[in-house]
Amino acid sequence: MEDATTVDDSAVASAGNGRRRGPYAKTARTRERIVDACEVLYAANGFRATTIKDIAELAGITDRGLVHHFPTREDLLIAVLERHEHRSSDAITGDDPITLLRAVLAQEAALEEAPNLVEMRTVLQAEATDPRHPAHEHYMSNYTEWRGFLAAVFGELRARGEVDAAMSDAELAGSFMALSDGLHLQHIYDRTTTRPSVALGAYLSQYIPALKE
Repeated sequence: MEDATTVDDSAVASAGNGRRRGPYAKTARTRERIVDACEVLYAANGFRATTIKDIAELAGITDRGLVHHFPTREDLLIAVLERHEHRSSDAITGDDPITLLRAVLAQEAALEEAPNLVEMRTVLQAEATDPRHPAHEHYMSNYTEWRGFLAAVFGELRARGEVDAAMSDAELAGSFMALSDGLHLQHIYDRTTTRPSVALGAYLSQYIPALKE
């Protein structure tokens, strides 16, 4: 009789390779497909006008199947926002402030190649100005954190004598963010206009010459 404690070596190898298998992999793929559908529909219709039925149909599952993964519309919205934030934060790394700013500009360039994502963000940000919107607190917090991050980067450069601007660090951060939002919106309307990343790089280089090097 085989020892009950014997473990199949192939099973160990499968478990140890870090890849999801069986129902776990299927669940992850289904959730990704649902969030993909949300991004497309939020960009086209906004959050409020998008229904569970719309999302389920585009994702290729039943309404009941969708609700199994995301019980509420708010859960769907949070999943979309978290995906977007992870993409952004993972792309911006570096120990030096100039390296960080170049990573920020590279992220701006990446957004130029993702018009659906920019459209979704633009629509949701406009909707979320209403304090009753489920994403209102998210965007309020995001703007505060992003402005603080940029101001800290500019502050470190100013301390090194590498910022030539009458504006404060917070004002420079706020103007950069406003310019970014506006340029990406224009680029949605007309993709022949100046690329946002190029214009933003030129804007910052006026005050931070080291970015030109």
